[in-house]
Amino acid sequence: MAESSATRLQMLINRAQRLNTKATRSQVVENQDDDDFLSESLYGNSITSIEENVFVGLTSLQKLSLSGNSITSIEPNVFEGLTSLQTLSLSGNSITSIEENVFEGLTSLQFLYFNNNPLVCCSVTGFVDWVNRRSLDLFEGTCTAHNKTTAILNFNTSDCIVSVDGGWSDWENSTCSVTCGDGTVTMIRECNTPVPSGGGNNCSGKSINTDSCNLGECPVDGGWSDWENSTCSVTCGDGTVNMNRECNNPIPSGGGHNCSGESIDTDNCNLGVCPESCNTLEKELDKKSGKRSDNKSGKWSDNKSGGKRNGKNGKKEKRQNKKGNKPNRNGWY
Repeated sequence: MAESSATRLQMLINRAQRLNTKATRSQVVENQDDDDFLSESLYGNSITSIEENVFVGLTSLQKLSLSGNSITSIEPNVFEGLTSLQTLSLSGNSITSIEENVFEGLTSLQFLYFNNNPLVCCSVTGFVDWVNRRSLDLFEGTCTAHNKTTAILNFNTSDCIVSVDGGWSDWENSTCSVTCGDGTVTMIRECNTPVPSGGGNNCSGKSINTDSCNLGECPVDGGWSDWENSTCSVTCGDGTVNMNRECNNPIPSGGGHNCSGESIDTDNCNLGVCPESCNTLEKELDKKSGKRSDNKSGKWSDNKSGGKRNGKNGKKEKRQNKKGNKPNRNGWY
């Protein structure tokens, strides 16, 4: 029955501590157990992850196999201290991505096996560049690009097109559509955080939106009402009339100006000739006709010039003069 991965790793650490007590490599080779420790295999131990610095102290280890496990990722400092390691096998795991600096400390590494891992070529471009820079005696590994499996050494990282979905910027508001009162404001955003690229999706939603805004009450200047007249100050003849108006058409509000001018004014009015008394009227007529009136009876009297007298029936008499002339048709001589 296979030992647990944790027990096996602990054994490695314990043996490393014992191994490092040896003074020289020749002494290690003379001891079969120690020489066997120069090559260690953890194949098929269902290991899913390896902690950092787990191999610290194994400075004499030359071969290490971690193949046939379920490792999904490798931390940057996992192989720290394996300065003598020449061969490393990570084939048959579930590694999908790996950083380029994972193997930086393996200065003696000459053989690296990375077959049968679901590596995505464009997600391990740094590791691919590292493999190409590092002159290994042997490297085996494949990756998948565009649904095709290719040798890592043959993959051109410049073919990678990274798909980036677009993202919205913050909303930017325009000024309110009015200078006072209720209005609207337009809000704009752009699909540039980031800009979609490599076949990435565009932003979903609207780039323009509107909202309401209010800049306070609008100023309204006051306006005069129509003039309203009072009655004339007299019942006849010439007089005056007062005129009133109010600043309520409209009423000033919101800091608007009041009405300019007077709210009260006067004007002339005339209600026609005033009626005169009887005495005054008789005197005026007397002056015009040369007659005088009987103050007691109010009847006119004959004047002194001897006008014709009425007969007994009040009609003018028709009579002939001394010369015998006939009267005219009006009855006068």
